[in-house]
Amino acid sequence: MKNALKIPGYALGGFLALACGGDGGTAPPPPPPASSWVRKASLPEGPLAGAVSFVAQGHFYVGTGFRNGFVYSFNEYDPTLDKWTYVVPLPAAPRANGIAFAIGDYGYVGLGGYFTCGGLCTFTELNDLWRFDPRTWAWDRMADFPGTARRFATSFVIGGKAYVTGGSHANDYDLWEYDPAANSWTEKADYPGRCAGRGTAFAVGDKGYVGLGFSDGHCADFWRYDPSANSWRAVATFPGLPRFDALGFAVANTPYIVSGGRQVGDLTDVWTYNSANDTWSELETAYPGKGRYQMISGIVAGRIFLGLGTTSDTGGLETRFDDFWEYVPAK
Repeated sequence: MKNALKIPGYALGGFLALACGGDGGTAPPPPPPASSWVRKASLPEGPLAGAVSFVAQGHFYVGTGFRNGFVYSFNEYDPTLDKWTYVVPLPAAPRANGIAFAIGDYGYVGLGGYFTCGGLCTFTELNDLWRFDPRTWAWDRMADFPGTARRFATSFVIGGKAYVTGGSHANDYDLWEYDPAANSWTEKADYPGRCAGRGTAFAVGDKGYVGLGFSDGHCADFWRYDPSANSWRAVATFPGLPRFDALGFAVANTPYIVSGGRQVGDLTDVWTYNSANDTWSELETAYPGKGRYQMISGIVAGRIFLGLGTTSDTGGLETRFDDFWEYVPAK
C-alpha cells in the first residue's frame, strides 16, 4: 500500500483548492470559459526544467529534471483536488531530459543524463528504463534501451507499444519500438527528418508524428510514422517559427504544439494540427507564462495540464519555472 512519505528536504502534501459555499449557500463559481487558462497549484518543490511526465490511473506524475542540480524526485498531481503529493523517487541516477510514457496501468521513465563539473563538465548519458505502478508506488527496472545512451529523445505510444527516436547525438535518427508485454526493444525504420534532437512527438489514432528540433539550426519539418508499414511520410511543414523542445500532445485526436525554444527568444504560441486535412492552425491564445521550453503536459479525463520549463540550459534557478496551468480548449 502506498503511504504518505516523510523525507527530509522535500515538501509533502501540496496545495488544496476547494470550491466552498459559505453559510449562506453561495453557489460555486461558473466553469471557466472556452479557450482560457486557469492557474493551478505550483509544483511544491520549486522550479524545474527538463522534467518528464505521464498520466496513469487518473493521476498526473512529474519527476526528474534540473533545479539547482539534477533530481530523481517524483510528485503526483490530483486534478480533482488540485493537490500535489510527493511519491517514491526514481531509484536510479538523478537526470534531466529523459523520456516518459504510459501504457496500460503503468508509467515508464528512462534515458536522459546529467553532468558533473570540476573545472570542465563531464556528461553522463543513460539508457535505463523503469516502470512505475501508481497503485503501489513501486518502481521496477525494465530492459535497457539498446540504442546509444542519450538525452533529448522523444517518444509516442501507439497500440500498446512505445516508440523512441532522436537524441543528443548527430546520428540519433534511429527508431526503436518497446513492447511492454515482452519487455523487449526492436529497431525500426530511421527517422527521416532533418533534426535528430530536441524534437516534438505526438500520436493520433494509429500514427505517430515527429518534427521540429535542433541540429545545425532550428527545424520545422514534420513526419508521420505508420507502425503497420514501418514507414515514414512527410506531412505539412509546421508554419510557425522553427523551434526546439516544444511541448507536443494530443487530446481527443487533436494535437497541440505549445511554446518552445529558439537561440534568440522563447515562445508562447499555441498551434493545433488537423491530421485529416494535413493542416496547421494557430490558436488565438498563448501560454500565459513567460516564453520557455522543456515544459511538461498531461491529459487527465480530457483535461489539459501543462507547465514548468526553462529559458536557459545553463542559467540559474531564476531561468526555471514552477507554474502549472489548466488549458480549457474552445468547444
